[in-house]
Amino acid sequence: MASSTGSLMNQEVDLDQLPKQQFWENNYLYKWKGFWLFPDMIKSVLDIQSHFKARSDDIMLASFPKTGTTWLKALCVSILECQSKGDDDQGGDQTDELSKKNPHSCVLTFESEVYGKDDCNPEDILSGMPSPRLLHTHLPYTHLPDSMKKSNCKIVYITRNPKDTLVSFWHFAAKLSAGSNRGPYPFEKAYNEFCKGGYPLGPHTDHVLEYWYEKSKRPENILFLKYEELKKDPKEQVKKLASFIGRPLKEVEVEEVLWKSSLDRLKDLEVNKPGAVLTLNIPNSSFFRNGVVGDWKNHFTEEMKKNLDEITRTKLEGSGFDFDV
Repeated sequence: MASSTGSLMNQEVDLDQLPKQQFWENNYLYKWKGFWLFPDMIKSVLDIQSHFKARSDDIMLASFPKTGTTWLKALCVSILECQSKGDDDQGGDQTDELSKKNPHSCVLTFESEVYGKDDCNPEDILSGMPSPRLLHTHLPYTHLPDSMKKSNCKIVYITRNPKDTLVSFWHFAAKLSAGSNRGPYPFEKAYNEFCKGGYPLGPHTDHVLEYWYEKSKRPENILFLKYEELKKDPKEQVKKLASFIGRPLKEVEVEEVLWKSSLDRLKDLEVNKPGAVLTLNIPNSSFFRNGVVGDWKNHFTEEMKKNLDEITRTKLEGSGFDFDV
């Protein structure tokens, strides 16, 4: 990671003036406008806020890391592929982009794969996307560009209970560090840092509440999904998602979308086995583990559960939101 120098930010943000903390022993996070970011993230956000021009038909998928991002990307890719035909037709067309590319190559995360890169011009990438442009971000609502907040573009936010979010993040990081001399980061340390909010794009619950409150103000522009509800009743949640992004589905199409984007299918596709998402240099297989609700029970002690639940309850008090688990 870059060093703490103001010059990195083109003197727009002086990192030396920001709260700083070590993250998992080998990186540093800086607290900027209420959230912990890596230096390159701050640089990218500044670029986005200065240059990104939202279109009214843009679709932005938003999420805290490891809260269902891969599934949401796959679902939306499949939904947009469904071109409704006549009532007598048995389904949509045969397009299947997910059989050719990892979901993260189909839907780019704009702060890391469009902006923040030295080897390409963001405008060249964005201008080449067909409408509606389907993008993704892990950024808090605070850090989104004004052009997006003031436009009629659609934002779909997915969240997940904090305990499973932490466990999924920990396993993901362990896969990325496989083969290194460090080995997996101790789960107890990861837990303590998560409880304090010191995670990339964290604190987690603050990230969730920003989108929750904004959804209350602009329900026509922001859809709020819970990973647990998507697992419990996928058909109804996919219908809601499809209608929100302007592509209502017939029953047969809902079945097709759920099949195309299912974890079991994606894990078995050859495209998701070898290699890596080129723009991220992350192994394709790292994005597919078990996708279950309640995996935290295999990692948390009762004391850890009670402590994080209490922290979460305190944060959510008065918001009208609950993780329901």
